[in-house]
Formats: sequence, structure tokens, C-alpha cells
Amino acid sequence: MKILLIAPNFTKLSGFMPSSGLAYLKSYMCKNTCHEIEILDEIKIDQHDIENKISAFKPDIIGITCLTIYRYDAIKAAELARKYSPDCKIVFGGPHPGFMYEQILNQHPFIDIVVIGEGEVTFKELVSAIDSDTPLQDVNGIAFINKGEVCVTAKRSKIQNLDELPFPAPMRDPMGLNDSIRSKDIGVIMSSRGCNYGCNFCSTTRTWGTWRGRSPRNVFNEMKMLVEEQGKKTIFFLDDEFTLDMDRIIKLGQILIDNKWAIP
Repeated sequence: MKILLIAPNFTKLSGFMPSSGLAYLKSYMCKNTCHEIEILDEIKIDQHDIENKISAFKPDIIGITCLTIYRYDAIKAAELARKYSPDCKIVFGGPHPGFMYEQILNQHPFIDIVVIGEGEVTFKELVSAIDSDTPLQDVNGIAFINKGEVCVTAKRSKIQNLDELPFPAPMRDPMGLNDSIRSKDIGVIMSSRGCNYGCNFCSTTRTWGTWRGRSPRNVFNEMKMLVEEQGKKTIFFLDDEFTLDMDRIIKLGQILIDNKWAIP
């Protein structure tokens, strides 16, 4: 199957950083399936970019990531996807639909399925179910319309060992942070997921669950890859709680010292 993943960046503000979620999704799918996957994630896109990409690639499934602040852009992208690809399955994922799946599915019938929470394993099983035409009820961690009602399947367990995930697929450059830090020099890493505090104003705990960190060696290996293979000169950590486990950070620092490693 052909799968197109879209970051709906209709403004430069929404396109400030590349979508690490889509990059992780692509790398996980490429490692564990034989499907053909492409990402549309630019600093700014418009209607014609979506039309041209769909016309050229002809996807069977379109996945769209959605944050609350950019939800209208994501819905617009889904409308355009349905217009240009009437028969494809449109899947929403990200923090906003993970909470608001009933509203999204009831108010926007052109959206077929919502992935709730952590997406890699769920999306792989969802694509397999669509490909084999097996019941969606068997896929944990999704919501969809069934006989006019929103159907929510069993909750998906979180990935406990994040080192098992492949490094994310190469991402496009973020916007430059200032005149001295150019966009092409910035590499982004998410070294942990989740948070232990559960603040009522924040989606992190409900989206990602409790804190889980990658091992220091695994993080170091990705840093090396970004610098030595992709030429990055600045590392931008996307973690919500980078320093929650200070022993992990100290061990990462010691690995840098032991390897006499520094960013050129």
C-alpha cells in the first residue's frame, strides 16, 4: 500500500519544527512493513502542494498529524485530501484528536479513523487491518464510526523500551533559531516520552503516559548519526522532561567525555 503522512503547515508558525512524530512513524513502518511511505512536511504548504503530492503519489492511506493550536489546518488538510483522493482512508493522529476523537469523527465525516495516543504500533496494525480488510475493532488504540456511532477500541499499551524504536526518518530542516544558527545545521532528537506529573493544563501525560527515557548510549548514537552523517552542528532536544532522570543525563555526558566527542 501507499501511505502519505502530512504535517498540515499552512502557516510558517506551525512549520517551525519538523514533525518528529511523522518521522518516527515512517521509520517504524519502513522497518516493520513493506509499504511505500512518503512524508509531506515543509515549513509552509498550500492547497496545491497537497493536490500535487496526492496526484503524483496516489496514496491508499493518508495520515495527518494534529495539534490543538493547528487543528483547523489539519481539518482543512483532511478536506483537501478527501477532495483529491475520494477513495483513500484518512487517519488523524496527535494530541488533539487523541482527546477530541468523538467531536472530530462526528463533525467531520471525511475523517475515517483516529489513532489515540502513541502511534507506531497502532498505525502498523491499523494499516495491516485496512490492507487485509479485517475488522477495525481488532486494532487497539483507535476510534472510528461504526453504524453511525463512535466506536473506541481497547486502550493501547505504551512502548516501554524506546531503544527498540528505529531512529526517526531524516527530517526536513527546522526554521533557523537566529542569525548564527542556520536551519540546515539543526538536528532534532526526542530522547524520552511522557511525564510523571499530570498537570491539568498539559496533554503530555495523557498522550504519552508516564516518563520513559531512551538509554544514554542510544541517544549518543543518534547524536553521532546526526552530526557525522547529516552534518548537523546543533542538537535540539524535543523532550517534555529531558532532565527528569539526572543519572541518565550524567551518563550521557560521561559517554561524550569518554569518546572525546564534540560537535564540530
